[in-house]
Amino acid sequence: MKIIRKFVLPLILTVLSSSSAYAYLAGPLPADTYVQANGLDWTWASPWGTIYEGTKFAAPTAHEGWRYATVTELEYLFNNLVDVFLNGGSPIQSVLYWDLDGTSTHVDTGDLIGGYIMSGDNYFNDSCFNNVCEVFYVRGGDIGNSIPAPGTLTLLCIGLLAFGLTTRKMSRQN
Repeated sequence: MKIIRKFVLPLILTVLSSSSAYAYLAGPLPADTYVQANGLDWTWASPWGTIYEGTKFAAPTAHEGWRYATVTELEYLFNNLVDVFLNGGSPIQSVLYWDLDGTSTHVDTGDLIGGYIMSGDNYFNDSCFNNVCEVFYVRGGDIGNSIPAPGTLTLLCIGLLAFGLTTRKMSRQN
């Protein structure tokens, strides 16, 4: 009875709780599913477009550090990375890592070549508004829209305050 309680019951619960209905893979994205360029990691996440978020695939935050690409970033992608992602006919993509219902296992290279790309509410091509377009996510800085993190600003303020207090103390001593 002790063995059943310690080993068999947890094993049965583990097997029953796992679902094979979803293709979504947890954990970090393998290095061969994204591209590093211009200080960012880029991934081709879906052929469905973010209008289907929650049914076809999860938001970029399903994997730590990923976010929607900005319009500026999508412009950079289209102007510099299309051939890299097409990879000579073997597209670099990470669809399985965001697809929640297992229906997407590919990307549409024609859409990418045509500029039909989006990320969240950011559209490189206005035809993507309320339509299906290729989705890209990024990880890292934000090209052209860099805003210091709150921690950086706090550290800067503390440094300035300490400098001001030290200067004030030294001026009173003289």
